[in-house]
Amino acid sequence: MWLAVLEFGRRLRGSLPAGLDVGRDGFAGRHAVAVRGALEGHLPPGAMAIDWPARLAAAGFDVVDRRELAMHLPAPLDDAARQYVLQDLTTSARRAPGDLDAADMEVLDALIDVDDPRCVLRRDDLTLDISRAFFLARRR
Repeated sequence: MWLAVLEFGRRLRGSLPAGLDVGRDGFAGRHAVAVRGALEGHLPPGAMAIDWPARLAAAGFDVVDRRELAMHLPAPLDDAARQYVLQDLTTSARRAPGDLDAADMEVLDALIDVDDPRCVLRRDDLTLDISRAFFLARRR
């Protein structure tokens, strides 16, 4: 029996430039912290730090392959990647409103409002960085 596990990688995602021209300086960093906190709050305690090789071994599996799968798309992003960023930011607006102050929520609202000229669908300074940890294991 084979088992494949695809889990969050070291870097969840990145898309907003550090020097975002909307809102106060540092929004991208504050947003990233809020998203991470909301994700950790949504998952069971310790879920973001699971030692998968140890867990798989304890369940009777041998890890036969382990990889960090990473994707980097530089600016400017194509329409499909911008849609992904829009979806990601829209999700974060639902999950992390208590972790961002009112001014930062206004920035987030502008970035996801398709009628706003500052919307991520109109930006050419976005990048996309995603990584996942992959484990392939076989039952002993």
